[in-house]
Amino acid sequence: MTAPKSSEHAWALSQIAEFSSRRDGYALFAETLRAVLGHAAKRLAPEAIIQARAKAIPSFAEKIERKRTELDDPVNELTDLCGGRVITLTQGEVRAMCDFIESHFDIDWENSVDVTERHRPSEFGYRSLHYIVSFRPGVFPTRDVPVEIPEALLPGADTGSRLPNARAEIQVRTLLEHAWAAISHDRLYKAGFAVPAVIEREFATTAALLESADRSFTGAIERLSDFGSSHGVYQSPEDLRQEIDLLSFVQTQSPDDLGLALRIAALASALGEWDEAAQVLEPHAACERPEPKVLTSLGVALCMQYASATVGDEYKRGRSLIEQAVALDPGDATALEALARAWDYVDDERARDLHRRAYEHDPDDPYALTAFLASHIALERTLGVCAPMSPAIRAAIGRADEHVAVGINLPEALYAGGLLRLLVGEPYEALAAYARAVAVATSADSLIGALRMLDRLKNAGSRIEGFEWARRLLLLGLAARFPGASHQAAVAQLATPYVDALREPIAILTGGTSAESQAIVEAHRGLLLKGFDGFVGTLVSGGTSEGVSGLAGQLRAQGGTSVRLIGYLPRLVSSDATVASESFDELRRTGGEDFSPLEPLQTWVDIVAAGVDPATVKVIGINGGPIAAAEFRIALALGASVALIEGSGRATAQLMADPLWADTAGLLPMPTDPATLRAFLRPREPIMAHNVRELVAQRIHEVHSAERRQQIASGDPALAPWDSLDETLKDSNRAQADDMASKLEMVGCRIVPVDAPGDAITEFTPDEIETLAEIEHGRWNAERLLSGWRWGGTKDVGARRSPYIVSWDRLADDVREWDRNAVRAIPGRLSEVGLAVQRTGLPDA
Repeated sequence: MTAPKSSEHAWALSQIAEFSSRRDGYALFAETLRAVLGHAAKRLAPEAIIQARAKAIPSFAEKIERKRTELDDPVNELTDLCGGRVITLTQGEVRAMCDFIESHFDIDWENSVDVTERHRPSEFGYRSLHYIVSFRPGVFPTRDVPVEIPEALLPGADTGSRLPNARAEIQVRTLLEHAWAAISHDRLYKAGFAVPAVIEREFATTAALLESADRSFTGAIERLSDFGSSHGVYQSPEDLRQEIDLLSFVQTQSPDDLGLALRIAALASALGEWDEAAQVLEPHAACERPEPKVLTSLGVALCMQYASATVGDEYKRGRSLIEQAVALDPGDATALEALARAWDYVDDERARDLHRRAYEHDPDDPYALTAFLASHIALERTLGVCAPMSPAIRAAIGRADEHVAVGINLPEALYAGGLLRLLVGEPYEALAAYARAVAVATSADSLIGALRMLDRLKNAGSRIEGFEWARRLLLLGLAARFPGASHQAAVAQLATPYVDALREPIAILTGGTSAESQAIVEAHRGLLLKGFDGFVGTLVSGGTSEGVSGLAGQLRAQGGTSVRLIGYLPRLVSSDATVASESFDELRRTGGEDFSPLEPLQTWVDIVAAGVDPATVKVIGINGGPIAAAEFRIALALGASVALIEGSGRATAQLMADPLWADTAGLLPMPTDPATLRAFLRPREPIMAHNVRELVAQRIHEVHSAERRQQIASGDPALAPWDSLDETLKDSNRAQADDMASKLEMVGCRIVPVDAPGDAITEFTPDEIETLAEIEHGRWNAERLLSGWRWGGTKDVGARRSPYIVSWDRLADDVREWDRNAVRAIPGRLSEVGLAVQRTGLPDA
């Protein structure tokens, strides 16, 4: 093709004049395009840069002159007379914006290109997706894009008012792709001369680095986005409710904000408040073009809310909404998986097919793979699929572990990792994952779902080591974390028959029993004997003469009738263990063929079945192997306090270093201090009347603060006035008041009314002061540890760290003096509230 040449520039001038007359129309096109893309980006790529402009007249003139041999009528042939650009942070956002453009505009596919497809494998280059678009009639405005498209920009408008060649080019690229284009494109590809090879190599090296950085940024940002969308792991149920209330207030100011509605619904779902989740999503599902994510989320909420009536209209409506979401986006694995779960137990063949489709979309997805395998095994009644799929299972476990490590998709990532580990023969690792899931679950629904998934393997369960461990733990988790009649009944059915219920208080001694543990256990025998001195209640251990179980027998002998010792044993005991029938008051058997987590699980079944709150149970751990490690985690998951003796090694050291558990409430690194252990074991019950207790606690604080202000800066929050004192610090003073009576009893004294007959004492002997001070420091240690404090080189109230959480013999004498002063002041503090101290004589040894 050649342009007419009646004169050298006449053709070009004619084209420029025609373009100039239309340019206002292209400017309107650009303004409208910028508005449409901007509204879409608010939801799909919030940090995106949106640009749009009509081509400048000089730029048009240069282009048609350079291409005059290729064009007959440029003003009607060129596709970029209006241009738009979307610059996103990640490739994921590029894809999202491209999906929006393809579904909302008419695309001239013949002239649209994916520049990335034109590159050789070694190039990064001038990347971006280029679409040639025109506005599609009847699409806009929408709920999310409330932009009216001017009639002149639509095809089919009156020819007198319609903008001819009403098309625009839209480029979509990442920020780093844009940087490369801005820096290199004109310099390298429009240089006008042969670029030296050495410079080309430098550009190629830089391009490779940018491409790698682009992928890394995309991955990191998308993982952070996932992290930000997960709320359950960071917030207790109380905090979740508080966040919902806050966002619900914000929503009153922006009722049409879809992102806000989805956040509220996700939080409500984490609490199992499905009706609330559905209520907040209903208005957004009723709009003209509901988003697939809204349909999926609302459908799941309805199916969960009406799960007990799968033939009912509301359940069917929920499933239908998910089906609509899948129809809108057949590649959405999340929607496919949600639809599959909606068909579980209704049409298992259809459910398995949907689970398979979801898995095939993302073979590394642990959630889709777990559901597919469970569905397949339930139908086929065989584990034959596991061996050939072992590589895929391992990859999915790795991905689940990544989610756990950064705290997203909890507890689902733990449930998935647990079940998949069962299928590859890692029962102890699976049990640890399930234990952590129980610990972080925020609703009973998530545990019920995990139990139902696990039960799909029951036909093959006898061939899966650890299946019954996991099942019992989930049942215990339901009964302990979310008490209810049905949950309690399920556990009661598993309780040891024909025995008396375990009585409170209950302590469990667990840890090493092997020959290699014997020396370590023996080294801590004195600590345990002193720490358990005066213990009254039920003690549970392993039922043999070895290791900690043998030590438990010695504690029973020391305590006499005050201690009832219960041992748990498997049906068959290995030849290297000696059953200690004479040392234990009662031995209870499980169905196991050797020691395993079944014994500690049965202990907890009997505890929960007896109606005992796990939070009142105290577990002491010394050393230990895999079974003890499982027992520690089971106890923490159910809400017990677990004290691990510092320096005893193996399972205790491993748990304290485990990032998933190290900061768990109830996990204590126990100093080798008898007074601290004794205080840990003592039930924490107020002894004084509430008003007296409060007055004594306040007076304790005032005296302590007055002494400390003379030594340190007054900015310490622990020295604030009582009315301004942090509640946890008030509790510390209250605990000290509660402990007065039991401390005094240990030195042969008692608290009486100030006018009671007998002689009151106003001061203690030096030996009494030293004994009481050591006991007081142990109480303070235990109180701090149970409140989540840990040893730290310097005091930090915010981080709950203190250099004084050590045994009495490691405490500096000036710090010991604080405890001595505290006990010296007891008679005076009691007298201020109408009480006195009298000697009664030491209790019988």
